[in-house]
Amino acid sequence: MTTTKIMSELKSALVNQVIRHTKSPIGRQTKQYKVLPVEVNNQNWKLTLKGKTYSISFPTLKGEKRIPIKVASPH
Repeated sequence: MTTTKIMSELKSALVNQVIRHTKSPIGRQTKQYKVLPVEVNNQNWKLTLKGKTYSISFPTLKGEKRIPIKVASPH
């Protein structure tokens, strides 16, 4: 199964994550799915700097969600 066969408002990285969960051994044994917390992996987040504030953003159904963060060191 690939993202080309799935009709969704989700970004392709999120759809791929859902496919991986569903095809896993545990996912195949599941009889009922529940709402899970957001899972952000290396495909679907972005670190940006606006002014002096760093933020992490990731896609949601309602658009991009941006969360400001504190950076302890620029390295």
